[in-house]
Amino acid sequence: MSSKSRDLFGDKDEVISRIDASLIIKKIATLLEHVQKASGKSQLSIAIYLPRTNFYLLSIYGCWVSGNYYTPLNQDWPIEHTLKILTKLKPDLLITDGSVDFASLIQEQGLGLEKTVALRMSNVNDVDMQWKNFPLGDRIWDFEYWKSKESKDTDKNILYIIFTSGSTGDQKGVVIRKNSFVSYIQMCQDRFPRLKECSKVLINGEMTFDISLADIAFSMAHDLEIHLSPESKNILMHLKLIIDRNIDSLYAVPATLSHLYTWAGMRKQINLSHLKVIFSGGDVLNEELVKTAKIHSPNAWVYNMYGPTEVTMNCLSCRVDDLLPSQILNGKLPNGTPFTTVHARLFKDDGFHDDEGELVVSGPQLMEGYLDDEEKNRQSFQVIDGEKYYKTGDQFTYHNGLYYFEDRLDQLVKIKGYRINLNDVAKPLQKIPEVLECRAVSADNFQGEKIIVMFYRTQKNLSANSDEKKRFESSLIEVISQSLPQYMIPHTFVWIKEFPLGKTGKHNLAELRKLAGEILCK
Repeated sequence: MSSKSRDLFGDKDEVISRIDASLIIKKIATLLEHVQKASGKSQLSIAIYLPRTNFYLLSIYGCWVSGNYYTPLNQDWPIEHTLKILTKLKPDLLITDGSVDFASLIQEQGLGLEKTVALRMSNVNDVDMQWKNFPLGDRIWDFEYWKSKESKDTDKNILYIIFTSGSTGDQKGVVIRKNSFVSYIQMCQDRFPRLKECSKVLINGEMTFDISLADIAFSMAHDLEIHLSPESKNILMHLKLIIDRNIDSLYAVPATLSHLYTWAGMRKQINLSHLKVIFSGGDVLNEELVKTAKIHSPNAWVYNMYGPTEVTMNCLSCRVDDLLPSQILNGKLPNGTPFTTVHARLFKDDGFHDDEGELVVSGPQLMEGYLDDEEKNRQSFQVIDGEKYYKTGDQFTYHNGLYYFEDRLDQLVKIKGYRINLNDVAKPLQKIPEVLECRAVSADNFQGEKIIVMFYRTQKNLSANSDEKKRFESSLIEVISQSLPQYMIPHTFVWIKEFPLGKTGKHNLAELRKLAGEILCK
């Protein structure tokens, strides 16, 4: 495979050349092949519990080259959460740096994981110690070979399992097979032509969040170096790597982009003009954030991405930095058109509809299903006209050839008898320059009535109950009143220094609702 650069991976401390990376991947794959052969299994289930370094990425590739599959774990999670996932997964192998004594925990808590083998392997020296007694296999990282029919693993082999809570809070293991991931990569080669001009991508989200896999897919599709930021919520480290390593393509949730460009606006020495492609997904992207991005990264193409983990990362996309006014629908940016590898429809009242409904998706990017959860699989899939569809649970509008996200079906609320999309309540405030972020949630007051609470963040500290704060919030009410009916005006405004974020970098709506409830009960 031809390469734009001699490097393949980079973390905060070092950059690894393609030659060195290929040799390390080869060693890891050789070791895993011997373990797999000894187990007698066609595939090993491998959980990865490592720090965010190059070796995490090398281990992922080693799993794939050896024909096995992996599940990412996060060392920042509470250990109880990690153990809960391991209990559901029951992996054959746990690659760990030894920072946690899993053997003792598993035995003490009787988790039924006695057959799971913990393999301490967190750097190149560990690999050399583990595989030195084995003959070196002939596997080497080559994407063109890996995706071909001649590759050791078949298209139907599992590639990874990611545990996601989605909107329910219940951890579900999403099983993705190789053919689904390869379909996504092949789609990326045609759909995002500007990536052909790029050389480097930065993984800034959690390794347990599938945006990180989208970055890997972009790398495979367009031969990009992958750089890994050491902490998903460390905005200054993201900026340092983007500038120092000359990162020219970036995929981040809107909250992360907002923080990046807030810092860029505050510090003149932060120059992001070299970014060529910006992808944003996982949450609602607004027009003002796109405008801000174009101020600091004027040559960047900005894409609004949409897709659940269950359809292999993304299934809709739209370039949103060059939209016509008619393509912005009631203040909403379009999520775009379906990938050529999926079939997307809107479903409502037991039939397909052309204008609105729940987005349902079919095609080769669909997950195999949820791990060992037949009931959840029955609830999530629906066969329509002989075709299997995944029910996203997301309400969409279709207008002039484009799909627009409205809200989660389970998060639309009724206020005073009116059905309200809380994203619509926040949209007028997103156009106010002083408002850096805002989010509307619903909560019950002391009388049990559901009301709207608006959280917002500004650069200026408005925490005190001052006249300035009252005047500013009065101006917010005035702005909202100009475009929304009375019943959609928030009952309470709350200035917040920092929005609580979930594990994937999205706004933590559960924490916001909890905080709103506490405020209303005072």
